[in-house]
Amino acid sequence: MNKFKMGDIFVYMFLAILALTGILGMKSMVVIQDQERVAIIIVNGEEHKRFALEPNMEPIEIEIDSWGEGYNILYISYDDVHVIDADCRDRLCIKRGSIKYPGQTIICLPNR
Repeated sequence: MNKFKMGDIFVYMFLAILALTGILGMKSMVVIQDQERVAIIIVNGEEHKRFALEPNMEPIEIEIDSWGEGYNILYISYDDVHVIDADCRDRLCIKRGSIKYPGQTIICLPNR
């Protein structure tokens, strides 16, 4: 017959606390996702435009002109934002793909 040792009890308590923390963390992430979704376009360090992303919104294509030095064409929908076209040489902003989650960015350095 095996008896629990004091170390075993600490391990089980630690695992229970870890599981509880994970469950509470997942619940708090769901609350964060329910907040308003916004796409912000910044050109040359200044906010250029801001779009509220609504569940039933029509997708938008918008051309961003960087003061005669270049352009980017963005596709903005509720599900994602991505660059469709750009006149920069490397086109890394297009290759970046879509962004879908808060905090993600697409950057086009040649067009600021």
